[in-house]
Amino acid sequence: MTDVLVISNNLSSCIAYTAALSGYGYEVTEAHNVDEGLTFLKGGHTPRVIVIDVKFSATLQRAYQEFRQLYSPKDTPYLIVIGGSENAHLANGMADEYLTRPVELNDLLHCVQNSIAV
Repeated sequence: MTDVLVISNNLSSCIAYTAALSGYGYEVTEAHNVDEGLTFLKGGHTPRVIVIDVKFSATLQRAYQEFRQLYSPKDTPYLIVIGGSENAHLANGMADEYLTRPVELNDLLHCVQNSIAV
């Protein structure tokens, strides 16, 4: 079972997040864009945490709506959104956690650990 789904269109960020989380024993699946992430989720996979690091856009908003339709409220994975400080207000009501770029990997690990411990 996948613990964490990382969705990032930035290859170096995706590699860094995956390496950090895998190094702490989490099973990580990577998706290199929002559509790839949705395809994984629609395939019946339910990660415990989803980390999304993509530019805010209509695509991300559409994906969020689809994501919420896939799961009942009690089964919804914890959602961590990573973005610029100028976009933090856009994540209100969408993300369980919002991390500002550049992300300290310790901060990401802390968010994942706390969300899985709940």
